[in-house]
Amino acid sequence: MTAATEGGVIQPEEVKSAGLLRRKGRLLAATSSGLFNAEEALFRTGWFIESIATQVLVIFVIRTRGVPWRSRPNARLVVTALGVVSLAVCLPFTPLAQLLGFVAPPPALLLAIAAMTLLYLGCAELAKRWFYRVGSGKSKKKIL
Repeated sequence: MTAATEGGVIQPEEVKSAGLLRRKGRLLAATSSGLFNAEEALFRTGWFIESIATQVLVIFVIRTRGVPWRSRPNARLVVTALGVVSLAVCLPFTPLAQLLGFVAPPPALLLAIAAMTLLYLGCAELAKRWFYRVGSGKSKKKIL
């Protein structure tokens, strides 16, 4: 692998991110099918909610170099992001759910998704700190 930053070369961080996404998918699959005996529609519903939640909420982690809760985001960003996540959670309980192939998830699955989302955001925060530490030269280890 290379640490080159230009020319379309795959970065080590990108490879690690892809691995993290793959593990996140496996965790959701194991949780949905193992703990909740999820059929295809329930798995699809859980995957949709979890994907929207992580993709939208990670904005609060990556928008600042510092700790997310110390840097207040614009109120419009907060309202929009929470609105999108709320819409994703509520969508399976609407008449549109059938059209999209969703089913109403049980409360325990929603709690599991919330826990996985918090775990994902925590990992994203740790990865961000590592990135800035290595990128700023504060780390003694060098990337190939």
